[in-house]
Parts: sequence; C-alpha cells; structure tokens
Amino acid sequence: MALTDDDAWVVLKCIDPDESNPNEVDDEVQISTADVYTWNLSSILQHRILKVKAHRNRLIENSSYFHGLLGGNFRDPDVEVLIQWNRSTFLSLLASLFGSPLDVTSQNFLSIFEGALYFGMEMILSQCKMWLAKALSIIGVPSVQLNDLVSIWEFGSELCEFKC
Repeated sequence: MALTDDDAWVVLKCIDPDESNPNEVDDEVQISTADVYTWNLSSILQHRILKVKAHRNRLIENSSYFHGLLGGNFRDPDVEVLIQWNRSTFLSLLASLFGSPLDVTSQNFLSIFEGALYFGMEMILSQCKMWLAKALSIIGVPSVQLNDLVSIWEFGSELCEFKC
C-alpha cells in the first residue's frame, strides 16, 4: 500500500548537543505527535535520544525549515531526520505545532523564540511576540524579571548584529 500525503509520517531524531544527563534511564524513547496531549515531558526528557513520529504535512505547513527539508519529492518513510537542538525546547515547539498550548514564560522565552526563528515557525514567533508585548506592558509588577530582560536585550542585539 502506497503512502498518501495524508498518511505520510516522518521520524525526527532529536539529540541535545549541549547536554549530558547522568540520570538518563536509557538511550532513546519513541513518541508520536498523535499523542501530544499525553506526553509526560519529565519522563520523556530522561532519555538522551528522542525519536518523534510526526505528520510530515503539518511540519511542512508550519515550518519553513521542514518545508525546505521535507517538501518537494521527499517521500522516503524510512529516513530519520536528525535534529540537534535542546530537547525540551524542541518538544515544546512540536507540541505547539500539533495542538498543545504553548506556555511562554520569562524563563523559556529566549529558547522558544530562538527555536522558532531557527525552524521558521511563524505561528510560534507571533505567539512569542504577543507574550513579550503583553509582559512588557503590564503596569505594576512586571512579568519579566530584570535579568531576563537583559538576556532578551542581549539576544536581540546579537541577532541585529548578525542580520543588520
């Protein structure tokens, strides 16, 4: 039976290049974006390698990175796409693309924003921008702590130097 576009899945193999967790239970875990609402992130993140079965078309529609990588004539269902990124951030991005609410905080804003920029996820970039605008416009006790605001400023300055 041939795969149709509606049936096409791809396996994303996510490895965090900067992290080594001594409490990892074993090398890898396999999950699916079809079960995104039941993901237990603390359990999943105990594994060094995450293999995520994701719907190809949803990735292509919501990410310019995956559009470039998986678009066109790419149809091999046996290929694993290696993603070297922070596992927690990448899972948050994927979960949001597949219907789970995105919880942006001052602690995770930069990693979510940077990931959304890298993977070309416009919907998530918009959510981050709305969160930042709201966080900075609150009168009284700000939602963003000073050290987080400084980090955001430095990130923006580095990005401007790179793009400007």
